[in-house]
Amino acid sequence: MKLIRLLIAGMTLAGLSACSDPEKDANALFVDAANEIQGAAQKGDWDKYQAYLSASDKIKKLGTDDLKTTQVSVKVASGEKIGTLSFPDLTKEIERLQASRGVCAALKTDACVTGIIVAAIPELMKTKNNRSLDTAVSLITRLQFLGKQAEADSAIVSVGQALGVPNVQKEFSGGYPDFAADLAKEIIPGRSDAETTVIYDIFLKAPALQDPLALQRFMSKFTNTLSLKTHETLISRIVKDTKDGQEQSNLAGRMLSGLYNFRENPPPTEALLSLASYVEPSKRNELLAEIASLGPEQEKAVLAQVKEPEIEAFNTALMKAGTWALSAKERLKVLQASTATAVIDSPFLVVKTAVENTDDKDAALGLLDRLSSYPTPLLQIAREQVDTGKGLEKIVPLTQVAVTSDPGGHPAVSLCENSINIVVAAKRDDLIVPLVKACEPIARLGGDSSALAQSMARTLILGATGSSDETVLDQTVAIVSQTDGWKNGLDGIMGAVVYAKKAKQVEVVANSATAARDPSQVMSRYLAFVLSVDGNATEAWDKARSTGLKSPNWWLPAEALVATSSGPSAFDKLIDARGKEVAAALVDTRSSSGAEYLPRLSAEQLLKLSKVAEDPKVEAELLNALAAKVTKDSKPELVAAAWQLPDDDAAAALRVSMLLINDRLAELSRATQ
Repeated sequence: MKLIRLLIAGMTLAGLSACSDPEKDANALFVDAANEIQGAAQKGDWDKYQAYLSASDKIKKLGTDDLKTTQVSVKVASGEKIGTLSFPDLTKEIERLQASRGVCAALKTDACVTGIIVAAIPELMKTKNNRSLDTAVSLITRLQFLGKQAEADSAIVSVGQALGVPNVQKEFSGGYPDFAADLAKEIIPGRSDAETTVIYDIFLKAPALQDPLALQRFMSKFTNTLSLKTHETLISRIVKDTKDGQEQSNLAGRMLSGLYNFRENPPPTEALLSLASYVEPSKRNELLAEIASLGPEQEKAVLAQVKEPEIEAFNTALMKAGTWALSAKERLKVLQASTATAVIDSPFLVVKTAVENTDDKDAALGLLDRLSSYPTPLLQIAREQVDTGKGLEKIVPLTQVAVTSDPGGHPAVSLCENSINIVVAAKRDDLIVPLVKACEPIARLGGDSSALAQSMARTLILGATGSSDETVLDQTVAIVSQTDGWKNGLDGIMGAVVYAKKAKQVEVVANSATAARDPSQVMSRYLAFVLSVDGNATEAWDKARSTGLKSPNWWLPAEALVATSSGPSAFDKLIDARGKEVAAALVDTRSSSGAEYLPRLSAEQLLKLSKVAEDPKVEAELLNALAAKVTKDSKPELVAAAWQLPDDDAAAALRVSMLLINDRLAELSRATQ
């Protein structure tokens, strides 16, 4: 039986072998491949790519074993077309499609991403304008950042040829620090400390930055953006890596300059103090005073660092910067130790400190004796208050007389601006509202006096927020927000009540916003406040938009972006309620001061907004911001959204280069941890 089975199997194999026809098999493969190529003509890139790959596999089989001598195989080898393409042409088409947007979005390979970037540069240079050149340079810089120096060098040559500049390598190298700094500003926001350190290291290894002068140029730009948003460790490294002592001091000073721009969201105090330690002693006190003026926490930290021999110089600088955290007693001590110039330059602070320290009469009177340029009547009132405790009763009638006789004059305005804070310091709540009413005529004036009145309105509100009696602030806000002249300064008034976190008064000012000189500024601050306290975001948005607000200048406080124990963040609630409008406003704001906002949003928030965006340009901007946060390890829906590449070659190149940068940074960050 076993033998019979073996004989039958052998006969079957012999029959199959006899039926095999290489020519027939080769023809079948050729026809299938030709049909796939012709059928792919009207398909999209991805389907066409898959069809061409399948056809290519079939044609390659013609060159194997007993098929390579068939007539069809010989014809294909000689260049005969398979449908509409020869085999070399088919291979080129596959390579071209691999670098196309649709196929690359599916493959996500390093090679195809590089191909998109490289291909976009000569296309850009066909339009010889500044925007296309800037984009080309940005793409070249990204190639260098990614370590693709050969591709970058080739692209630089193509740019030079398009511009007719034979020595473009030298020109480009000279400008590279600026290009690199711009790229750093673009890719750093929202990065972890580890990723930021990696970015810094990569840039320092760039060939064009090996020249010390180029490095200094780059670092000054790089750190002006970076230093206020990174950890103390990285800030210290940046300064330490600058070997020259004088340049180190200059660089640290530049990094600390302009701190007043960051009062709403100050940088880490430890990082700032670390930077200040590199600044030469003659300039350090001034910078320390600027750090101290950021707020109470910063001032206390700075005071703990100042050495006794430096205290006078520091106090002089501090008087110019203004004080926050010091108690009345501490401020009295500082002022007593300050130079005469510092005291004379801060007369209001001296008077306020004196009336706060009536229990130390001799010290307070001694301090007042050092003033030489303060309005005599107010100085006399301060003396009487310190000496007898009854001087401030004269301040309201004094102000009324000054305002009545010359409402636009300096004495009247000075009294209104300063006396309100003095009575608050003395805890005389009963005098605040009468002073506000006494100063009301100034607000009705036009011209320069009107501008003074608007400035004064904020001072009045800030003074009233210091009262222990809430009704004092209620009455002050009601008067100021309804008085002609002051209403034009409602943006300053709103800023004052927002700063004091007075919710009820914020609503009062918001309801008067349409009368303001700049309603959008008022409502931007109103919206920011409501979001920060997780208030009714939808209602606040509608109220803000009703005044014509299109693009809030600042409306995303950190508190608005954080989910609470009770549910989603205030901003997520706003997205759910008004997503289309929020998306449009965010992108519109990016053209001015809002460029910082998109990097602060989470990838999930950006995806949610991109799905509801009505304008394709808005959707593209949101997806670009999403791409800056996505790596291959991100959630699949985030990766898929980021890889929806734009139709424009340059826009697609910018998007995929950012995705490739993200992957590299993630890998390098893991390697350094």
